[in-house]
Amino acid sequence: MLTCLLALAAGARTVASAQRPTLDDLLTGLDTYLHDYEERMSTLVAEERYELIVTYQREAALDMFVPDEMEEVYAYGQLVTHARARYTNFRQFGTTARLVSPE
Repeated sequence: MLTCLLALAAGARTVASAQRPTLDDLLTGLDTYLHDYEERMSTLVAEERYELIVTYQREAALDMFVPDEMEEVYAYGQLVTHARARYTNFRQFGTTARLVSPE
């Protein structure tokens, strides 16, 4: 990978003679290439989108509305993921709680 970058850096710089570039030439070219690359990549923005849709239905046994279905869509660039959940078999349960003070 470093060899490839050094070759790119050397190619980005014009060498007046047919001599091999010096290490300073390679490092200067590599520095210029990486600086330009960082600037170009810092302006790259990928579009991201997230949707969450929940539908509800009335559950007569509980006398309330409960979630029926949840649908999620997540898109990042060209990658799109869909997910769907169905909710069934709702039950009611009771619980109790008590407040405990720290000592």
